[in-house]
Amino acid sequence: MSLSDVGRDAKMPWQVDGRKWHLVDRVAHNGRPCRWEGVALERVIEFLESAPEPTPVSKAIKSSDAKLASLPSKLRGKITTGAALKQQQDERGSAALLNPTARLTANWGERSVVEVVGPDASRGWFLHALTGDEWLLTLKFRVPENMFQQKSLAGALKLKPVDDIREIEAYGRSDRVRVKEVSGSWQEVTITVHWLREIDSPEFWKFLDDAKQSYLRKAGRRRKGAR
Repeated sequence: MSLSDVGRDAKMPWQVDGRKWHLVDRVAHNGRPCRWEGVALERVIEFLESAPEPTPVSKAIKSSDAKLASLPSKLRGKITTGAALKQQQDERGSAALLNPTARLTANWGERSVVEVVGPDASRGWFLHALTGDEWLLTLKFRVPENMFQQKSLAGALKLKPVDDIREIEAYGRSDRVRVKEVSGSWQEVTITVHWLREIDSPEFWKFLDDAKQSYLRKAGRRRKGAR
């Protein structure tokens, strides 16, 4: 085996341990260490990968199923079961329905992006966390159209302009909260972060929870024509 063969088979550090690469090693595209806090990304991913809280609909389904089990067998066929309720609402695309088992999963295996997807990756990504900048972590979320308004979201998160933060040696950056409609009835929300403390607020975690649940509902809806 030649030296060139050895080099060809060697894996890059983000392929060996992507989580460590993005959270600990953290080398920017310019070859310098990243200055944004890795713990900010860690906390966001931990929140997204956590199990969702049961929704009122899922609680109602469990209650309905429990009551049904206690009925005489001859009556059960005349009662709308929790499973039937779920199927009916799923077919209608109900905004209230969220599968309690639906989970988000992070893929750490790329050089400068951590991708978060739902149970069905074919429905597209929910988050692209761009980690290659020296000063700012960019969080790019994909949610249903018209979910957020840029002015109100920026007002709630209260992120300072980059030019007003003396610790950040980068200038002329765009708005730190951006919202735009994109194709396929989706909306893209972009937030840039330097420190965890900037986003460690009730307003941000509420935004993240709303975004997460809205994505899971939309991505979990049955496609037209699907059986």
